This record gives sequence, structure tokens and C-alpha cells, in this order.
Amino acid sequence: MSASIFKKVCQISLGTTLSLLSVTTGNSAFAATIFDNGTPDLEAALLSDFNPVIYQIDEENYITGQPQAADDFTLSSDANTITNIQWWGIYDAEENSPIGADDFTIRIFEDAGGSPTINPWLESNIGDIGRVVTGNKLNEYNVFEYQATISPLSLTPNTTYWLSIINKTQSDSNYRWYWLTSASQGNSYYRFNEGEMWTELSNEDPEFAAELAFQLNDDSTQVPEPASVFGLLALGAFGSGSVLKRNCKRKS
Repeated sequence: MSASIFKKVCQISLGTTLSLLSVTTGNSAFAATIFDNGTPDLEAALLSDFNPVIYQIDEENYITGQPQAADDFTLSSDANTITNIQWWGIYDAEENSPIGADDFTIRIFEDAGGSPTINPWLESNIGDIGRVVTGNKLNEYNVFEYQATISPLSLTPNTTYWLSIINKTQSDSNYRWYWLTSASQGNSYYRFNEGEMWTELSNEDPEFAAELAFQLNDDSTQVPEPASVFGLLALGAFGSGSVLKRNCKRKS
């Protein structure tokens, strides 16, 4: 990984927002999986957190970033409506230390020649939706499962989109959130800051794990809980980035 991708600092450009549909958070019953990108392989995880981190490039140079990850999906013509998103992650917190509330944002990007567009097509801050301890671990870190139930979102079938899930851990915490990888074959992308170009991670490179663990579901018998509602927005200009945990050293 070259140092050139670490150079930019956070740049946020606010664009026109358009209210599209509402989102409820919580688990649901009887969900049919319409896209399965795999469950955690417990091999690696990608940092995806708005809480800024400092990375050491070499002995003298550091950069600050808000890294995020994105992975692609395509829906079929007979199953192209999403009502539930499920994913898995970890926190690099010390053992037995408390973990504060989550503040998740879900973004969907359109495809630009095999990579995500710079700006998301849809975005929703869904906040703290709750988490479930799975009983699995990546190294010493507990694995958590998350689910967000949204009002039906119908996408163009046989078209590539990119899903990005970003947490914002508490500003005074000494840990960050990581999106777990899966054993699925393919690629994912990351970037370190808002508005930057995306960089590909490929399973062909043994130093990097590419695919991220998530499932998209269609729950025709929706039982949302709790009843908190958020607006899903189409935004004009936002961006993000991500980096492999095992390949970057964070300054303590």
C-alpha cells in the first residue's frame, strides 16, 4: 500500500438533500435473503468509522483519517426490494472494557466502471440500533451482529450497487469499529477520507481480505422493533474511506 493514498485530510462537501423514504431499526422475523455476501470468516476486518484515527506512515509521518469500506451487490429481477440489512463487526477495545453506543450510517453508492461513485446515491444515519454478541471472536475481540429494518427499497435489478456501513464510535473512546470480512470471492473498496477516490482490495492479494460480511433481506411480514424512524436521504456530495486493520498501525 503506497503512502500516496494517505495524503489528503478530511473534506466534507454538503450537497442538496432529498427525502426518499423512512427507515426503522431493529430485528424482523421471516426475512428472505435476496443477496448473501457471506457470514464472518473470522480472518480479518476493515476499519469503517467516522471517529478520526491517526495512522503512522513511517517513522516521522502521520496522517488523520475517517476510513470507510464499501462492497458491491446486485439484485435479481424477482427479488429486488430490500427491507432488512444484516452485518457483523468488532471493536478493538481492551478485554472487558465497556463499549459505548453505536451511531451507524448506511450508504448506497452507484457503480462507476467497477468501483463506487465518489458521492453516495442514498444515505441514512440509523444511529444506535442495538447489537447481539454472537459468541465468536476474531483474535480476542467479540463478534457482534447488527440488523436494520428499512421501509421497502426497490432497486434496479441486474445493476451493480455498493453498500457502505460506517459507525461513529464515541469521540472519547480509545477503540474503533471494524466491519468483518467473509469468505466470498470478489472485491471491495476503501478510502481514508470524505471525497477521495476509492482503492480496491482484492482476494488475489494474500495481504488483503476483500469481501465484507453482510446480507440483504426482504421481509414481507415485517415486525420492526423499536419504532424509531429515520429519513433515508439522497445526497449530493459525501464520501468516505477504509483500511485493513491488520495492515495499518494506529498511533496510540
